[in-house]
Amino acid sequence: MYSQMIFKHGFIHCDPHPGNILINKQANGDPEIVLLDHGLYQTINDEFRYHYALLWKSLVKGDISNIRVAARYLNVEEMFPLLSGKSYIADIISVNTHILIIQNIDR
Repeated sequence: MYSQMIFKHGFIHCDPHPGNILINKQANGDPEIVLLDHGLYQTINDEFRYHYALLWKSLVKGDISNIRVAARYLNVEEMFPLLSGKSYIADIISVNTHILIIQNIDR
């Protein structure tokens, strides 16, 4: 849900964690997703959204050159050594793999 908000609609909930999502059962029995903690939001333009998505895609794929491109555009180029570190990239891939396994465990 948070990814769709950010990458599709350019709308950022500034405290995106599972504790801010509530699954409610409606009167008819259907589930309803309720987003909590509406303290701070930010909208991003399409160009920023593109480069933010490029950064995450590049981190997951280990694409060092595009990590630099995205970091430069997002004005965090000084973070490039951290972002391009192999252990950091491995950690992201490990977390994403774990999420995919959990999401598909009952399928």
